[in-house]
Amino acid sequence: MKAIEEIKSKLQVIGKEVKDIEYAKVILDNFLRKVLVFQVRNGVVSIENETEYDSGYGAQELYGAIVFKDGSWLERTEYDGSESWKYKRTPTVKEVFNLIV
Repeated sequence: MKAIEEIKSKLQVIGKEVKDIEYAKVILDNFLRKVLVFQVRNGVVSIENETEYDSGYGAQELYGAIVFKDGSWLERTEYDGSESWKYKRTPTVKEVFNLIV
């Protein structure tokens, strides 16, 4: 799989676009080399490398975070040898105070 295609797919799933990104950095580290894959800094989008990688079972290869202008973010996670992007956002006051009723 190509990392940039996976990122674009995840953005679509969560209803975000590249223009919604405040800053981001994603690195491919497959023990042979570390390469910058994707970066957004000071409003400039850079797609540096479209190397394919295996997101399935095994060691994590893709690292990084994508932070959106609304304060939500995607972070790269690994569980039991399988990688994925996890979408997170700051909870609202209502969500926090409604936790215990």
